Amino acid sequence: MAVASCGGDAKPRATATPGTAATTGAGASATPAPEPTGGASPAASATPIDWSHRLAVYGSVARVTETGGRRIPVRNAIVWDLAAGKPVRSFEWGADNDAPVTAQLAGRKLVLATETAVTQIDIGSGARSVVFRASEGTAVQDIRVSPDGSVLAVTVAGATLAELRFIDLPTLSGRLRVEQSDARFAGMRGQFWQLQWRDDGSGVLVSTATNSEMWGSLATVFLDGRVRQEQADGYGNVSPTGRERAGLVGNVDCMLVGSHELVIRDLDSGNLRLTTRDETKIFTPWEYSPDGSEFVFLRRDGVSCDDLSGAAPEIWKEGIASAPATPGTDVLPLERVTDLKALHQKWYGASLWSADCDQSYEPVVDRWGDARVVCAGAGPDRGEVTVRLSGIDVGKAVAPVPIGIIEP
Repeated sequence: MAVASCGGDAKPRATATPGTAATTGAGASATPAPEPTGGASPAASATPIDWSHRLAVYGSVARVTETGGRRIPVRNAIVWDLAAGKPVRSFEWGADNDAPVTAQLAGRKLVLATETAVTQIDIGSGARSVVFRASEGTAVQDIRVSPDGSVLAVTVAGATLAELRFIDLPTLSGRLRVEQSDARFAGMRGQFWQLQWRDDGSGVLVSTATNSEMWGSLATVFLDGRVRQEQADGYGNVSPTGRERAGLVGNVDCMLVGSHELVIRDLDSGNLRLTTRDETKIFTPWEYSPDGSEFVFLRRDGVSCDDLSGAAPEIWKEGIASAPATPGTDVLPLERVTDLKALHQKWYGASLWSADCDQSYEPVVDRWGDARVVCAGAGPDRGEVTVRLSGIDVGKAVAPVPIGIIEP
């Protein structure tokens, strides 16, 4: 039974111990430092990029190292030209003592985060800039590029510090820095962790990691400095708009992420747009459509975990766009989903990532909207799989991680 994508708010990333960590304001390193994410493939760098072609960008595990009892999957970030049918760039992402965290596109630039630093790379020229370097005893948790590609949000956490920074990418200057110790975040469980931008670029939704099976807390932090804590009643998924959350109320008494009540809450108003409750069913939040207009959830028969048979759950879809004006009322009819892969194709079209492997009924995005390719039983120790974008072969990868698409 696959529930990892909606599972617990896991512990924050291990704190790193980088070198010099002088910072200026809320922005980047004050002085240049050795690049933390390796270099571009010399052969690839010599190949001019045809920007009139569609480019697929994804990560692949290059090697797995053992450092201080930790297994670190060092990755390559690969840029694949779909028209030419070959890679045109490859950038090492991570190092033997510096685990990769996540990556984002900012136009024709690639932003790579490791535990110790965030680096911006010009994909065409290979030129690099250190955007941010974590201070000693802290580690980068997540990064997100704003919808217009101009601002980077970064969460950092350590034993005594958790903070969120906004950095202007064109100038590499700090926009805003807020620490979780600020009284406006009082009562939040755990430390700053995952991020999602609001679709208007006005701020981000930040979630905490609790280092337990308990779900995290939520807050919206706006670029103008405002902070608003959000209600989170259980595990859930964030809408691509950053303004809504579909989640559970409470949780059944077992390791399954599930509850008898599923709600969809408008974060700006605090109102429940939809609620589905049935004491004979167990619901699990699954994934939003890319425009946020529909939400898929799993439904199992059962009053308690003892009633679960292990059979595959039913997959259902709810149309959020058709929600009634009265908050908290049910929307009927729900639609049973018999072919999740077909629904994904309808949703994403030419932007659908997949691989030649058994993907079961896994979602194609995680609960924070990051694209993902989940192969049953696959991992850094398993072999390569063929990665596809809209059904087109874009190379082979180990434990592939979609990063983005650069359109002509």
